Amino acid sequence: MRNSNLKIGAVVVTTLVLASLVTAQQPVSKNESPECSITTYSGKQVDKKVRILAKPEPRYDKRDLKKSAPGEIILKAVFCGSGEVTDIKVQSGPSDGLNEKAVEAAKKIRFEPAEKDGAKVSQVLIVKYLVHL
Repeated sequence: MRNSNLKIGAVVVTTLVLASLVTAQQPVSKNESPECSITTYSGKQVDKKVRILAKPEPRYDKRDLKKSAPGEIILKAVFCGSGEVTDIKVQSGPSDGLNEKAVEAAKKIRFEPAEKDGAKVSQVLIVKYLVHL
C-alpha cells in the first residue's frame, strides 16, 4: 500500500512539473494583437529577440514642447513578425500632442522580427522617447 501511494505521489508531481513546463512555453497570446495576426511571445520564449535597425525620433511641435516639462514617453508595442510595429499603447507621457508624435515615430521603427523554431514571430517591447527642448 505504501509503495503504491509513493508511486501515485511521484506521478502527480511529475505531471505537475510537465504541465508547468508546457505552460511556460505557451505564447503570451495567440491573438492579443488585433493589428498583428502572428503569434506573440515574450522575450524569454523566443530563440532570437527583435533586433532594432532604425528608431526615428519624434518630430515634436515647438509649442507643445514649451508647454511640457522634460520627461519621457513610454510606449508598449507589438513588433509583429511581418515587420510592422502595431498595437502601440501609451503607458505614460506628458501630453496627447507629444504622445501622438511618439506613436507616429514608433510606427516607423525598422527591425528584424523575433524568431522561434526558425519562424518569424511577434514580440511585445517597451519603447521610450525623451521629451526635452
